[in-house]
Amino acid sequence: MFRHLKTAKPLSERAEDDARMRASVEAILADISARGDAAVRKLSARFDNFVLQNFRLPEREIEFPVGRCSEVEDVLGAVRFRAGDASVVISGTDLLTDGYWTAR
Repeated sequence: MFRHLKTAKPLSERAEDDARMRASVEAILADISARGDAAVRKLSARFDNFVLQNFRLPEREIEFPVGRCSEVEDVLGAVRFRAGDASVVISGTDLLTDGYWTAR
């Protein structure tokens, strides 16, 4: 016999949740539109515990975040692995392929 551990909310409740979420997002976007970086700083502190006074990156980080841009060959091995048969034995693991973005 099957037993449901969790069932979906009724459609009426989901619609209410969606409306509340939409109103929250619209308020956040309006605040960012009105106050710009000050609003983003407040949101970063609130949601991410991340405080940064200046969002402007130094020119060297804009040009080449890790000293050089990644090439197709840099990620090709990971892509081939993910697409190949060998990856079927991997479970519960992320293979981050972001062209050096997180290596900084």
